[in-house]
Amino acid sequence: MKYLPTLINSTLLPVIALSIGFTIISLFQAETLFWLQDKSWLPYPLLGIAALIASQFNQSRYFYACLLWLLLFTSIDAPSLLPQPFSPNTLILMLTGVTSVLIWHTDKSLRLSNLILTSMLIAGIAALIAWVLNSAVLTANPVYQRSSHEYAVLLPWLAQHFSLPEACLYALFFASAMVKTFVSPRLSHSLLAVSMVCLVIISQRFSLPLLAFAANLFAIMTVTVVLLNSHKMAFKDELTGIASRRALMHFTQSLFNNYSIVMADVDHFKSFNDKYGHDVGDQVLRMVAQQLNRVSQGGKAFRYGGEEFTLVFPGKNPEQVIETVDALRESIAQYAMVIRQPDRPKRKPKAGQQPKQATSSKTVHVTMSFGVAFKNKQVSFESALKQADGALYKAKKAGRNTVKIA
Repeated sequence: MKYLPTLINSTLLPVIALSIGFTIISLFQAETLFWLQDKSWLPYPLLGIAALIASQFNQSRYFYACLLWLLLFTSIDAPSLLPQPFSPNTLILMLTGVTSVLIWHTDKSLRLSNLILTSMLIAGIAALIAWVLNSAVLTANPVYQRSSHEYAVLLPWLAQHFSLPEACLYALFFASAMVKTFVSPRLSHSLLAVSMVCLVIISQRFSLPLLAFAANLFAIMTVTVVLLNSHKMAFKDELTGIASRRALMHFTQSLFNNYSIVMADVDHFKSFNDKYGHDVGDQVLRMVAQQLNRVSQGGKAFRYGGEEFTLVFPGKNPEQVIETVDALRESIAQYAMVIRQPDRPKRKPKAGQQPKQATSSKTVHVTMSFGVAFKNKQVSFESALKQADGALYKAKKAGRNTVKIA
């Protein structure tokens, strides 16, 4: 159940909303897209800017996708500049297939070697699709003829729009895209999946204004997603998933005065890390971050660096937050963390089957020390942070697993 909110927020809602919106617009394109009749030039700068921004933020999948959309639009809008031997529907199917592969593709630097390899991969996929659609061996095969007839009888509404090879390819592409989108629910995957839906709609209700609208929409959404991904990378801590030190600096700049700041540190973390290994140390940091992120009283948790964390309580003085911080300290100290053993079974036992016991199991308790300080007009953020750090040092000297106020 914990997986469902992430799936809905980052996958289902964007896919459903954008798909429905584009479908409605395509159904009434004569009324809604008339303003694009004399603006066929607009996708060129928008897609170019989107590709440039994607390249600057090292998100190569969107860089390639924008260039491919640009090639598709140019080949249809200006065939004299970029002649093509295929029909628009075949080109759209090719782009759909390449997009389904880009969803699985890992963002890599745009070095010459990567550009060449990816270009070869894209060209190979396009060539394979063209061969499947135009292969005389395939279309003349008796098995194919019989299957095509059965397909037309069983699914007449689908056969009116797609040939059997086209329907099979689209089904394959969408199955591949959906598997990746649901296994790894990210907005990046959702946007590429939505673009595939738009391409299918365009192939059946084709018009240049509709294609231009889809290209403009894809370019704008690409820039939005690239910036959102970059913001997440800059302001989210990759290991723990909570806000990073950079986010702390930006957050406190917006608060001006009168807030409590708390410095927290995992007790004996270095010896713990040396004893159990860095993987277990990462487990500890994730567990601690999860507990701190549940802070109440309007507080916000940040990872300051290493095993240090920071809590900020806007509009609260230390006396108002001391009980909340102490409750956090207690919840962390009482949390029994089971260390994952190397011989732990990789799969859950089947129903009625006795689980395999690990040769050894270890449960550990982690404690943290906290220092609280107050930021007001007379105290700068740097001074308040130093005071909180001094209070943290007092908590360490007092035996750890305690809270001290500066």
